[in-house]
Amino acid sequence: MFSRAPFRHNGAMTQATHSQITIVEHLFTVPEKGDMKDLGIAISWARSKAEELGIDTSYDDWASFRLGDEDFSIVVKERRSG
Repeated sequence: MFSRAPFRHNGAMTQATHSQITIVEHLFTVPEKGDMKDLGIAISWARSKAEELGIDTSYDDWASFRLGDEDFSIVVKERRSG
């Protein structure tokens, strides 16, 4: 949410605004010992979540990947304003 009204800061007027965005990371994790079937299921779940959030999955940046010590995660980021 953006506030467009001028603010007074230390007696001076300013057009500066303040906003807050929360990033929610949806993780779809496959254990290190998982197989291609597990990875395929995780990708399918992640793609469904991205589409639910209105993310265009036809581009290759709809998700990112995170490699842990013992697992692999597909990350879908949701931006929430407020």
